[in-house]
Amino acid sequence: MRTFICTVLLLCLTCVGFAFEPPAMQCIAIHDNTHLKVFWKNPANAANLQITTYYFYCNNILVDSIITTATYHPYDFGDKVIGMAGSTSTFACFIVAKNTSGELANSDTIQTLELQISTRTVNLQNGDIGVDAELSWASPMAVLDANWGNQFYIFKRRAFENTFTISDSVPNTVTTYLDLADVCETTIDYAIGIDHKYYIPLINGSQSQRNCQFMSSTKQATVIDHTEPRMPILDSVSFLENNQIQLGFHSPDPYMKGYIVYINDPHEELATVYNQTFYIDPNGAGRDYFLSVFDSCFPRSNASIITNDPQSGMQLSVTPDACLRKAKLTWTAYRNLADGIGRYDIWLSTDNGNTYQLAGTSPTNSYTIENLSLNQPYRVFVRVVNQTNTITASSDRSNFNLMADESVDFSYIRSVTVANNHHIEVRVHTSGDTLEFQKITLQRSDDGITFTPIETKNYQSSTSAYQFEDATADFNKNIYYYQTYITNSCGLEAGHSNIAHNILLTGKASHLENLINWNSYGIWDGGVFQYKINRRIEGESTFSEIDGGSTNTNFFDDVSTLYELGSKFTYYVVAEENPNDYGFQDTSASNHITVEQRPEYYIPNAFTPLGTVNTVFKPINSFMPTDGTYQFSIFSRQGQMVFRTTDPNAGWDGRLNGKICPAGVYVYKISYFIPGESSPIIKEGTVTLLY
Repeated sequence: MRTFICTVLLLCLTCVGFAFEPPAMQCIAIHDNTHLKVFWKNPANAANLQITTYYFYCNNILVDSIITTATYHPYDFGDKVIGMAGSTSTFACFIVAKNTSGELANSDTIQTLELQISTRTVNLQNGDIGVDAELSWASPMAVLDANWGNQFYIFKRRAFENTFTISDSVPNTVTTYLDLADVCETTIDYAIGIDHKYYIPLINGSQSQRNCQFMSSTKQATVIDHTEPRMPILDSVSFLENNQIQLGFHSPDPYMKGYIVYINDPHEELATVYNQTFYIDPNGAGRDYFLSVFDSCFPRSNASIITNDPQSGMQLSVTPDACLRKAKLTWTAYRNLADGIGRYDIWLSTDNGNTYQLAGTSPTNSYTIENLSLNQPYRVFVRVVNQTNTITASSDRSNFNLMADESVDFSYIRSVTVANNHHIEVRVHTSGDTLEFQKITLQRSDDGITFTPIETKNYQSSTSAYQFEDATADFNKNIYYYQTYITNSCGLEAGHSNIAHNILLTGKASHLENLINWNSYGIWDGGVFQYKINRRIEGESTFSEIDGGSTNTNFFDDVSTLYELGSKFTYYVVAEENPNDYGFQDTSASNHITVEQRPEYYIPNAFTPLGTVNTVFKPINSFMPTDGTYQFSIFSRQGQMVFRTTDPNAGWDGRLNGKICPAGVYVYKISYFIPGESSPIIKEGTVTLLY
């Protein structure tokens, strides 16, 4: 970087013979046009040098400083915004470092890039003149190495702008630039910038890259635009929600004063638009649009730059098909879209255009929307999107409705019943005896809200009755809701049935009593007339009705007199329907449940086989299981088994192989299961056989 000869400073520094290593300046730039921003590289051993202060000098004037505090040191920083010194637009800055011993060292000096600016006058044929700005500057170094950016940036700020923006760039080997005026007689501020990178050492021995930017001083030039505007670009012709047409356009040149909108061919002037890049035509259907532009310098652009590729709004046509629940859309293909047509998006609304959902996309100018609902008003339009996703245009809006009368199609669930505790059976009545349809579908739900199809049956000629079997339902744990619908001759979903569900029976045992509960059957057209309770005792093969009928959904069964018949009692409930309008009176059975009473026993301690009373030794059992899990065994004192049975009502008569056993003490063992437990209860004791 360029180093300048130092002057005598207030701190009495000299440019040679540094007492310690100083910081190295890297960049200087104008900041916000009110301050400078400087960048530097701290000495590698700054902490050991015990530096306490950095003084910042610009144009030999002290403008700022960084002084050590309790929380930071000057070498903790690498850049700083400082004040401008004097009224000049060129600044040369350096840093003076001071250590704890009062010794001083000053950095090299760098300065803002020096920008020179002049103007070039252009004489026009009509007598007007144009004025352009010519920029030149000095490179920071004679040869820029790899640490410098590849290009100089041209910064520009027009009189009506608040900030600088990059308007162009040139290679870093070029130090001149001609800026063609693009506005009429205004003052423009210019600056030149170039990137610079440097490296700072890290504690681990590696280096970290830093970047900064050299910026030139700011210079001004007054310019006058003399270039005729280029052909404007008509971006899109789009229908609005009210079916008026909106044109969107722009010019490739900045600061245009206005646009002229033409229609049809030959061109007919429709409107002149000032200071905006859109126009709304309330009567635009079927029109071709063209465009020209004029800038702020006048005269307006001549007719030769009117756009020669007209655009017009897409017009949509909809053909609904209620039978197939479809709607076929066709529309006029969009012409002359910038960057070419990428796709057409189809947008559909069910609330009269308040909100739209994307229904699909098409590469051509037709599309079919499927799976529509009957008797639902729809509103639709098509939006074309160019290949770069930067421009869109919309067609006119079209309303349609799939009108259909489904009242003649119906299905009605007659009953949902648990068949033989094996599966759920659903019986359905339909309009199929008088009205042909394609198929009927059974749906199932866990909550009565969200249904999933589980089985479909084809139409059976001239019959109204259909029966489904749901073998996957866990009817011992859950209530399942069922609904059916018909797919009518159009292939459309119709004739939704009532929602019906099974009866789920639960129960538990208490002392000498069983309690069972169930949910109400739902839903019959005639309602429930009564519930009947059926019971099967352990060891029996058939059920018996034990209640004459009730509208309650619970029942207490007194089993105190049945203690010798086993521990298990199996139940199910049958709901009976009141007669309904269809002439049906159906029934629905619940699942089967088994309730187990807790087994109990009492055992005597002696018996007399040859006596007249107490001749058999057996436990007095209550609700002992009769399924073979009960075991009663007797052993001699020597461990010989003399008796064994699984019958809770059987006992030992004191004999072994038909002969009376010797009098004495014998050991007994009883084993049985408590309901709900996996391990058996085992009881052991002794009994005395007496003569």
